[in-house]
Amino acid sequence: MELIGKRIREARAKNQLTQAQLANGICSQAQVSHIEKGALTPSAVVLYGISKKLGVDMNYFFNIGTDDKRQGNPTFKHIQSIVDNLKDLRDYKSLSLIIENAMVDMESKTSQEKQFLLWHKAICLYYVDNDFFSAERLLMEALALTDSQHLQVSEIENSYAIILAQEKKHEEALDLFHSCLQGSRRKGTISRDIEVKILFGLSQSLTHLELYSDSLFYSNQAITINIQRKSMYLLVECYYQSGFNLSQLNKYNDALEFLNNSSFIFNIQKNEKLVDIVEERIREIILFNNLQGVE
Repeated sequence: MELIGKRIREARAKNQLTQAQLANGICSQAQVSHIEKGALTPSAVVLYGISKKLGVDMNYFFNIGTDDKRQGNPTFKHIQSIVDNLKDLRDYKSLSLIIENAMVDMESKTSQEKQFLLWHKAICLYYVDNDFFSAERLLMEALALTDSQHLQVSEIENSYAIILAQEKKHEEALDLFHSCLQGSRRKGTISRDIEVKILFGLSQSLTHLELYSDSLFYSNQAITINIQRKSMYLLVECYYQSGFNLSQLNKYNDALEFLNNSSFIFNIQKNEKLVDIVEERIREIILFNNLQGVE
């Protein structure tokens, strides 16, 4: 983030503003200081506020000149890093600001960069504007831009499958999740986080289709991967998924073990909403056991 900090410092000096004056109404003076030193990555909202106060477009913070050939452009990697952070936070409104500004001068972008931007524009259209059809059109456009063997294609297909599932198009989503998983494993360079995400989505779609045994197979695969690499990525969600599937298969003791694991982790994370959901499921199983007995 050194480039962003340098650009902010230069524009602030040009506008004859102190750090405190720039920070006023946006963030703290200390945050501006850390950003300018490259020690802190600004959120999209903070960066947007700073750009408005300095009278510059947000692209000013990322572009390094017209002679830049774009291949392996470090500034675009900065944009990708911010985009990934915003996706993790599910801050789609801030993500939309970043993507809109990054999509200026698309002619100078490489095919992979164009694909990345179209992919995330589609995500914003769906989650901010609730526009499924426009999002689907952009996803298809993005997928057509590069060779199907490129790893980014698997990630786009996964996003498309997740959106299909949220639209309750579970059979279509299931086909795409399967294709995405097989294609990613063939490429041999799939990240474990992406593999877990695909497995979790696959499991969810199968559960919605009431194929609980198949769903359990994939949610348990995701759990195994995370345990092997000592990762928490979607682990608690997968514990709940496996527990729910087991309860639907009338394997109540096993279901309680997985659900208790998920409840324990959600409590540590202070995610009260999901704790309530899991605890309600646990109470239902215990009550049913008391009335019917356990297999």
